Amino acid sequence: MAIGRLEALKQDAALQSALRASGSRLRELDAQLGAAFGGMEPSGGEWQKIATARAMLREAEFVFFDEPTAALDPEAEKEAFELFLRATEGKSALLVTHRLGAARLAELILVLKDGRLAEQGTHDELMRQNGEYSRMFRQQASWYTAKGEPI
Repeated sequence: MAIGRLEALKQDAALQSALRASGSRLRELDAQLGAAFGGMEPSGGEWQKIATARAMLREAEFVFFDEPTAALDPEAEKEAFELFLRATEGKSALLVTHRLGAARLAELILVLKDGRLAEQGTHDELMRQNGEYSRMFRQQASWYTAKGEPI
């Protein structure tokens, strides 16, 4: 297993370190992953940790995560976003998500609607604009707040 950096194929200590830093429980570096390949099938949360370890190991300047928490429970989702922040520290990153609570982590939010850029700004700026982002954020937040509670 090289999890994204072939020259690390024989660097077990570096691989184990990246897996530990990502919170992964995977320790068997020769394990075949993915039921489709006859291997073990990690949980959604474990796959995310392996992907985060891969990003950490590659030392890439740019990291892309597409809906990294779509299949995770709330605890695993929180942990995944904390790992995302660690993996992207000092790097450029693109996070695609429909979970707008996570969008608050971004320095710049781009809101797409009908395939076009509808809005851009920080969370606070977009909330003040009272546009599409604000509408969607309030709609999602309403599931977690008491009726009438200000957001």
